[in-house]
Amino acid sequence: MEGLSRASLTGFASRLKALHRLSASEEAIRIAGFFITILFLIIECSPILVKLISERTPYDQRLETLETEYHLANLKNTTISRLATDSQLTFENKTAGFRVSEMINAENEVFAHALRQEKEDLMARKEGWFTLLKKRRIFDF
Repeated sequence: MEGLSRASLTGFASRLKALHRLSASEEAIRIAGFFITILFLIIECSPILVKLISERTPYDQRLETLETEYHLANLKNTTISRLATDSQLTFENKTAGFRVSEMINAENEVFAHALRQEKEDLMARKEGWFTLLKKRRIFDF
């Protein structure tokens, strides 16, 4: 039974609990625990403090150069992509406009041909233009 109870008291929480009990009764242990905590904080924060206090190093300059190159390359790729998209859209718009104008021209030619044919047919008939106008059949197809 003692082995089980001793095994359950070997964890980190039980050690902290024991340190708390000792520091409550002994002033020297409490002060030592406080200074050890401060020592760990200083060790953990010292790289950040040194970096904040120190001047710019060649590493910082090189890092800034690399970041600038990356930013410019990204900007270049974005600009090239945008220009390609814009030129593609411009080409498609001009092509679509040309197609529409060509379709309109073709339809106008078909209508003009049909009107010419109708005019020739009317002229070929025995009835004259004036009789057809009186009957209002000039534009009936």
